[in-house]
Amino acid sequence: MMYQILRTWASLQRSQWLKKDRLYENRNMRLRRIIDHAYHKVPFYNELYRSHGIDPVRIRSVSDLSLLPPITRRDLQSQPLETRTAIDTNLGDCMLCATSGTTGSPVRVYDDVFSVPYRDALNLRLLWAYGVRPYHKICKMRVGDPTGQKPKAFLSEAGLWGFLRENCLKQIIYDNDIAAAVTLISRWKPHVIFGMGSYLRILLESSNELKSPLDSKIIITTGETLDSLTRASLQHGFHGDVYDHYGMEEVGGSVAWECPTHSGYHINDESVLLEFLRDGEPVDSGEPGEVYITSLTHRATPIIRYATGDIATPIGEECQCGRSLSMLKDVHGRTLDALVTKDHRYVLTIVSRLQEVQGLEQFKVIQNGDFSVDVFVRIADGMETSTREELQRACTELLGDTPIRIVQVNHIDHLLGRKFRIVESKVMSAPNRLS
Repeated sequence: MMYQILRTWASLQRSQWLKKDRLYENRNMRLRRIIDHAYHKVPFYNELYRSHGIDPVRIRSVSDLSLLPPITRRDLQSQPLETRTAIDTNLGDCMLCATSGTTGSPVRVYDDVFSVPYRDALNLRLLWAYGVRPYHKICKMRVGDPTGQKPKAFLSEAGLWGFLRENCLKQIIYDNDIAAAVTLISRWKPHVIFGMGSYLRILLESSNELKSPLDSKIIITTGETLDSLTRASLQHGFHGDVYDHYGMEEVGGSVAWECPTHSGYHINDESVLLEFLRDGEPVDSGEPGEVYITSLTHRATPIIRYATGDIATPIGEECQCGRSLSMLKDVHGRTLDALVTKDHRYVLTIVSRLQEVQGLEQFKVIQNGDFSVDVFVRIADGMETSTREELQRACTELLGDTPIRIVQVNHIDHLLGRKFRIVESKVMSAPNRLS
């Protein structure tokens, strides 16, 4: 696995400097391969394209993508995972991944032996661009398993590569003891900190209370929209450079990453293809549009023309850094607040816990100023009773005796141009409320 990752990384290091026509030629070749693979190997796409009278041979480049029907979260949720999986997939070599994405709706896909090297290699590329080298220490925040069970080892966490990750990387679980996390970072002094901006902001507040200063040369935010105030706060608090990252589990992690010059976000053209549409038509450079994404590396469960629900603004000009990768000006995806209990315990894993509830199609969580929590949900037909019961149990596990109200709705809107907030806390936003 280590050889595959390093070989992929070396290839990515070269391709980011290619001339645009060469880079896009390679992208079109990958696009043709993944569509042909999906059509012939994946029952879901075979039925979908046949029903629309589509011959995959007609799709030769990005300009032909409009011939294919887009897919939504609801499309993926309504299909058994088996019908979305390539018929020749060895599930023993795959890892099941689930995400709530930008709208609180869980989607499940398989990470496979082809997509995993890209996941790690893309992360290596962005870290290398920020000046990170093998001897630097990295502290990464991640979601834990709410059941308390040890998660399945990831495909790239074995052998020599796993040994290097184990010794150069420390992981902190969201919702674990904040004081312990502050102590670890303060003592270990990582060169890089990788996590959600809202959580990193909480760490800084706690470090001030504990009088344990946190310093890191590079802070990489991911998982939610980074606003200017949070960026400034992190830069001042950690005394380092802040870079934002746009990722999505459905397509293998990294989608785009902020240029070291802070002039925009570089799209990983080798692994994903992004369309920016408004009312089904491409937007002009500099205009915001809804993001539709096609993964060029996921073979087990291909994702093609997937409506993400995110809003982003493409830019066409050349980047001053010299890379030829496509560019984004900004991304308006999900924004996520922490929930706060009356005893000042922070809860950030509500999203990952609720996405495991069977029958839950979409949700939005709002915490009121009195600490009570409203959970707005869309539930699959025929599963109302069991889903509501499991929702109540899940919320109680995380929030204890915090008052919880579950409100069933027919839809939860995501308006074009507006940041969708899956979790919104009026307690977190109240000035000096927690001081």
